[in-house]
Amino acid sequence: MKKIKILYFSTFPPQKCGIAQFCWHLAEALEKVNPTLYWRVIVPLSKNQRFKFPRQVLFAFEKENFKKYKEIAHFFNISPFQLLLLQHEFGLFGGEGGEYLFSFLENVKKPVISIMHSIPSPFSKKERRHISILKRLSPFFRKIITLCEKGRERLQRVYNIPSSKILVIPHGTISFPEISSEEAKRKLGLDKNILILVFGFITPKKGYEETVCAFSKILPYFPKAKLVFLGGPHPLHPEKNYLQRFKLFVKKMKLEKSVIIFNKFIPLDLFKTYYKAADIFVSPHLKRDQISSGPLTFALGAGKAIVSTNYDYAKDLLKGKRGILVPIGNVKAMATAFLKILRKPKLKRELEKRALAKGKALLWEKIALKYLKLFEKIL
Repeated sequence: MKKIKILYFSTFPPQKCGIAQFCWHLAEALEKVNPTLYWRVIVPLSKNQRFKFPRQVLFAFEKENFKKYKEIAHFFNISPFQLLLLQHEFGLFGGEGGEYLFSFLENVKKPVISIMHSIPSPFSKKERRHISILKRLSPFFRKIITLCEKGRERLQRVYNIPSSKILVIPHGTISFPEISSEEAKRKLGLDKNILILVFGFITPKKGYEETVCAFSKILPYFPKAKLVFLGGPHPLHPEKNYLQRFKLFVKKMKLEKSVIIFNKFIPLDLFKTYYKAADIFVSPHLKRDQISSGPLTFALGAGKAIVSTNYDYAKDLLKGKRGILVPIGNVKAMATAFLKILRKPKLKRELEKRALAKGKALLWEKIALKYLKLFEKIL
């Protein structure tokens, strides 16, 4: 295998961020499929953030420090790194909509590949601003990676980016232990309960209240059911009062004993156990143009029966009857989907089987091979 040297421009653990986890899993998987590959990371930080990073992080810098972007470009140019993989999200870099990136890209003399974690549609003034920025950024990238076909369609239709520049490489999934739901529930002390799981940052406008309402409608039929929210506050977009408002909402619904809310990030082994224990995984996004979801991808990796709102990434990932799609914000349809799965064991097994088959194709090592092929082609 060719010796390849990759520089990542991304958040990275121990930062609590989905993109940080994505970068870490991808980098580790690439190293597994090509042990000669050498990689390091440069990390943008929000103001006053401090972390003890692993040795793979060359340095971290405050993202609003405009001068640093040109310095990083110069460093990359004279370094032994052959190409840079940039994880793009609008809140990740400095300036309005991350526009400080222009200072970096205008001074780079080596190939840059961008992974787009969000690709806005023109629904609002803010999103139109983001679209303008992304259109101006795109000529600087050798390739633009999107995580689903809907993303490719939007890049061509809204951003006028040629198809030759766009590549679809799906979000990867971690591997899960081969244990039954019953065994996982016993480990959690929930072996007498039906378990419905939601995972993600506890932030507004993600359909969590709608999920609670839908869950309340199944309790007359399954009184021992539990609804579990795994996650914590988003480090880049913290909403300090939302968690309290959400807990108050659950209390007003008189569901404190049935709804479990985690206000912290749990260890990976415990996280995997909750996924394996779940009878149903729910992805209740309210944003129709969402084109990425790690939690939903993990549900396929764990082989779960999935109920999701019909946002773009879910429509792509769950086609072929890999889950049940419901209209965004439709509480009745979500409750009906829960009952359908819980009352029909055969349907539940079929959904789990199809999800797991897709999940095996999305293991990070298999996704890494697609990136490796791209790197070799560019170099």
